[in-house]
Amino acid sequence: MKGELTFNQALDLTTIDNGSKRDFEPHRVTMIIDIYFPVLQKPFNEIMAKRDFLNRIVMGYMEQYKTGNTDGTNWLEPFQATLEELSEAITAFEKLVASLEIEK
Repeated sequence: MKGELTFNQALDLTTIDNGSKRDFEPHRVTMIIDIYFPVLQKPFNEIMAKRDFLNRIVMGYMEQYKTGNTDGTNWLEPFQATLEELSEAITAFEKLVASLEIEK
């Protein structure tokens, strides 16, 4: 092997996981936001929606690739646009979290 990944290996590394390979428990994050930080609910849900849409784009291309059609041109524009939106939403969310005052 030349140290190169197959397409499927690359997808396994980059696909946003909705499955069981998580280092955290997302329902706990959601519960903490719901209970202690309701101001974060809307931006957090927007991030999750963008993440889910991005994942659908990747999965759509993966299904296309499995049929033998490896041209990803039609997937690139929505993928890039959504990835940029996700990045901006995460940055805004991080700034919002940093601006919260914690009660002592």
